[in-house]
Amino acid sequence: MRIFSKHALIFNHPEDRLIKFQIASQAFADAPDWIEKSDMFQLATKGEVLSVITSADQASRVEQEPVKVKSRAKSEGEKVEGE
Repeated sequence: MRIFSKHALIFNHPEDRLIKFQIASQAFADAPDWIEKSDMFQLATKGEVLSVITSADQASRVEQEPVKVKSRAKSEGEKVEGE
């Protein structure tokens, strides 16, 4: 299965935690089929961090999508550049 990940992820095999599959941030990879059964796969696809690629057109679209980054709240007294 071909996948694209917006973040670096590690998948543990659902039956043998010693077997792992790793993908880098903003990368495509050919992944083993067992990752579909892993908890990380379920979370990553639900959170739109990971996409299963089924066509070249989809790969192009997915790669161009911007990465959503959550900003942290500024703590009291913290100075931000430009203020």
